[in-house]
Amino acid sequence: MENSKELPPKIRLATIIFKPNNEVLLGKTKLYPDSGRWIFPGGEMEFADSYHRTIFTNLWRTIGIRQTDILLTDESPSVVTNDIYENIHYVTLYCRAKHYKRRPGIRDKSAYEELNWFRWDNLPSPLSLQIENFLKQKYNPHP
Repeated sequence: MENSKELPPKIRLATIIFKPNNEVLLGKTKLYPDSGRWIFPGGEMEFADSYHRTIFTNLWRTIGIRQTDILLTDESPSVVTNDIYENIHYVTLYCRAKHYKRRPGIRDKSAYEELNWFRWDNLPSPLSLQIENFLKQKYNPHP
């Protein structure tokens, strides 16, 4: 079995979706390595997928948001974090979006146990390593 420390990093995309009142959408994930923590919606990039295809495929599959339901405010990643867990390494690319149609809901019950909107200055706990690393960058995500 290959040592996990020798495996290359995986690329994950996270979408920071804001409502007009500046609340941000977070999901309490069931997936390793952030199980039980709040995370931005998104997912891993598959081989040969584009940035945009990865974003919209994962949003539709997990929370029922289509490309026509949101407006991306970033054409390329706005922030990148290096998220190193005990057994896995992610490079996470972030994009921002404005939500203007369709209420998100959990489509993939294996991915999230809860979805909710939160004020940026009152985020829930516990947060994923991804969000903790994002916050350390002191980037203002409001579109």
